[in-house]
Amino acid sequence: MPATVDGIRAALTADERQLFDKELGGATVETVADVLRHWILEVASDPEDEEVFTRLEAENRGAT
Repeated sequence: MPATVDGIRAALTADERQLFDKELGGATVETVADVLRHWILEVASDPEDEEVFTRLEAENRGAT
């Protein structure tokens, strides 16, 4: 699962990369982590990542 901006970008299609760059470019300091979490969830698909998905989705909803 990619854990960096470059890693996420590398895992995206050209169209997805354009959207990712637009969303990331419009993110504030307060929202950049939400944008990255969203895209990590989009590109990660390994079954062993299920625990990570659950945690990221909870964080995205504001739970800790």
